Amino acid sequence: MTRRAALGLFLLPMAASAEARPLRIVCLDDGLAETLLMLGVRPVAIADREVW
Repeated sequence: MTRRAALGLFLLPMAASAEARPLRIVCLDDGLAETLLMLGVRPVAIADREVW
């Protein structure tokens, strides 16, 4: 096996993961929504938004 073939074999999983869909997260609690925002994840929806 050549270096080029080995490099292609190791980089193949990274290329496949780059095409994955982003996570769609819905929060049921305002505390969880704040935690997600602190982690840099933007929730799609927040339940009971008037309270938040």
